[in-house]
Amino acid sequence: MPKAECKGVISTFPDGRYSFNFLDTVSEDTSDDYYSPNDCEFIDHLVVPSADNVTYSLNLVGECNSAPISVGYIENVAIIFEGKDLFSAESLKGMCQLDASIRNFQHYSPSKCRYGGVDDTCCPSRSLGNYVAALNGLQTCDDITDNDGSSTVDLLRTCLPSYNAGTLTGDCWDWTSDKVKSTQCPKATEECARYNAVYDMLNALLPSSALEDEFTDSVQLTRMMIPYNATSKDWLVDLYYDKMRFKTHESFGGAEVVGYDLRVKSIVFGNFLSW
Repeated sequence: MPKAECKGVISTFPDGRYSFNFLDTVSEDTSDDYYSPNDCEFIDHLVVPSADNVTYSLNLVGECNSAPISVGYIENVAIIFEGKDLFSAESLKGMCQLDASIRNFQHYSPSKCRYGGVDDTCCPSRSLGNYVAALNGLQTCDDITDNDGSSTVDLLRTCLPSYNAGTLTGDCWDWTSDKVKSTQCPKATEECARYNAVYDMLNALLPSSALEDEFTDSVQLTRMMIPYNATSKDWLVDLYYDKMRFKTHESFGGAEVVGYDLRVKSIVFGNFLSW
């Protein structure tokens, strides 16, 4: 029997690691039928080669976040972390741990993802951990070292003048050709433009004070943004009550949660008034 032609659907293991289920893109009856990779053909697109022939994980970066990054879109689950040095391996892994825990939440499912990009994949979170891992050619946050964090800080310092000058924008990376969009960003270097990660860190994930200090001190505040399908907000209320309600001041590695925004404040407040 011929193998199915499959399309990946993101899923998570109980320990928070990401994996994929597979759906037959040819069969008319694909409602609940999932396949193993061994039963599939044409699944190479799940890992895309980068400009340096290093594969990046679609759990870390992806084209589907390009438009939100470019226009400054922040309609996501937003979590604010504070720590002595958020680019340390301990802190980066800790933030990724909470990210994976939320994606593994019982009310979170592939239908809650925001999909996009040429591979129509579930958009990864916009976070320091994901960007540090991707920029250093890693497949998961678990492999991040302190050297990876410090090299990324050096990269941010190198690219900061281009960001301040406006020559590095949020849509400089061509995901199809795996290189800089030379016409749109003629003065942007490949290392600064890759995955639009540097721009997003400078523009949305790090405080302006970090830019003013030119990263002479350790970065102590950051935001992580987890994209979701805007038409599926009901699960966010459950996320608040079941997981995030008492997370403030809880530490994950060297990163402490000091705030979050699930966009459900009015609903939660209304629930309190009705009790």
